[in-house]
Parts: sequence; C-alpha cells; structure tokens
Amino acid sequence: MNTLRWLIRIFLFVLLLGFCLKNTTPVTVNFLFGLQWHAPLIIVLLLAVCGGALLGLLTTTRIWWGLRGELARLRRSGSPTKNIPSPTEPPRD
Repeated sequence: MNTLRWLIRIFLFVLLLGFCLKNTTPVTVNFLFGLQWHAPLIIVLLLAVCGGALLGLLTTTRIWWGLRGELARLRRSGSPTKNIPSPTEPPRD
C-alpha cells in the first residue's frame, strides 16, 4: 500500500512537472491604472493557486477560532449533559 502511494505521488509530480515545463510562455498581467507585469504563465498560475489556498486557510481559521472558543466556554461551564473530551484525549468508543 505504501508503494502504491509513492507511485501515485511520483506520477503526480511528473505530471505537474510536465505541465510546468509546457507553460513557460511569457504572459502579461494587466492591473488597474495601466500597470503591467510580465512573467511566465506557470508563475502566474502558481501565485493564483497559492493566493486562493491562503484565503481559504484564513477563512477556515476564523471559523476554527470561533468554534475553539465555544468549546472552551462549554468546558468551563461544566455542563453535565455534554461530555466533551479535550483535544489531547483519545476518543472514547
């Protein structure tokens, strides 16, 4: 099973490497007020994907902090009806 995972990872890496090597054509990114940026297409795509991932993580972090605060508040209140394990405890079956 571990070998299959590594084969899939190597295949995806080679596939993405080939995609990168085929998209080295320079492109122009036009911004507001006539500003332009010239860069290879793969760099523009990489920055767009990283920016989207960062925005997604920031959005999730905000929700995660809210839920974490609510969990801490519930633990402090000592509600006997809800048995909430701490994050370090293993789950009880």
